[in-house]
Amino acid sequence: MRKSRVTNVNDLPTGIVNITGTATQNQTLTATNTLADIDGLGTLNYQWQESSDNGVTWTDISGETNDTFTLSQAQVGKKCR
Repeated sequence: MRKSRVTNVNDLPTGIVNITGTATQNQTLTATNTLADIDGLGTLNYQWQESSDNGVTWTDISGETNDTFTLSQAQVGKKCR
């Protein structure tokens, strides 16, 4: 009988990322998740983005890399994620 090694399949993660909070200047948005991965999830990184063209293109908001983000005057009239 020939022996062979079983190769791992990289399973896709499951779950969702949810953003809660009120989209109003000076209010804080919070990203939470229910992500899981049988292969191990690793470290999550955050990057908040804004769009001034109704979500067609997105731009990273400099320095906003935490799970929370406080909306400022700069985001008024824009979409954020």
